[in-house]
Amino acid sequence: MKKSRKKFILEAHAEACETWKERIEEEYPKLFKEEEFKVGDWVIAWAMEDTVKIIEHRKTYFLSDNMSDDKFRKQNLGRKNINRKATEEEIKTHLIAEAKKRGFKEGVNVKDVDGDSGIFTGKFNFDADKLKWGLWSSCGNLLLFNEKDQWAEIIHEPKELTHSEIVEKLGHEFKYVS
Repeated sequence: MKKSRKKFILEAHAEACETWKERIEEEYPKLFKEEEFKVGDWVIAWAMEDTVKIIEHRKTYFLSDNMSDDKFRKQNLGRKNINRKATEEEIKTHLIAEAKKRGFKEGVNVKDVDGDSGIFTGKFNFDADKLKWGLWSSCGNLLLFNEKDQWAEIIHEPKELTHSEIVEKLGHEFKYVS
């Protein structure tokens, strides 16, 4: 079933009276089967159409992070707003997009989650292995994000560049104006 059709059915279900809700659930049982979610699960949320991680569970709702700022912001995520568990590929895509939003790009000086420092290569590697789960730099020496929801820190230091290095980076000549 197409994503747009699923969304339409779920929206109709949310607006329907109890009688029609039951009929819709009978017609599309796969859309309404209860999947068990727990703290630490990465899920796809209908409301945000995004991958989020459940960070807290209270009686009838989950709290999730939306990663839109430096600290995880808790967001009430009712059970009906969770579509399904996220795949490994969706988690990887989500973390890479978030890392790019945070400024992780080639040449950036990074202090990783474990306290090691280095220059980021600009390429990401997601490892789902339980022993070294996380988002790593491509050569595997810098841990950018770990299972404890910790991000590496970008160290902003002024760089010394020659005129020719600046021209190469900018892609065109320039002159100094004071």
